[in-house]
Amino acid sequence: MVIVNAGNGNIIATLPTAMNIDTVAFNPATTEAISAATGGSMVFIKEKSPTSFVEEQRLQTMLGARTLDLDTKTNHLLTMAFEYGPLPANAPPPPVGGVALGPVVPGSFSILMMGKQ
Repeated sequence: MVIVNAGNGNIIATLPTAMNIDTVAFNPATTEAISAATGGSMVFIKEKSPTSFVEEQRLQTMLGARTLDLDTKTNHLLTMAFEYGPLPANAPPPPVGGVALGPVVPGSFSILMMGKQ
């Protein structure tokens, strides 16, 4: 994740995330940037000061849960995923850094909601 000064475009920090990020959200109430990745993880980057950022947490979710939404009234994160069956024997290998997903298991759609206590 690259943190940029919006005023002058300078890079403030670069922190590692997972591969295949689909969505990033910023929670102004907690000063956290959150990324969600296809491999089933979220990375939370905490703003300690305007020039200091640290990885706060890596949270395992579900394989494929890469799209997220932040409810700023409750500070809950919502994401969705399916369960996946095994890859067919003739499936091509995933791209470098990619995740290979088998066929979707019918009826397995799940909505995940995360929040802090």
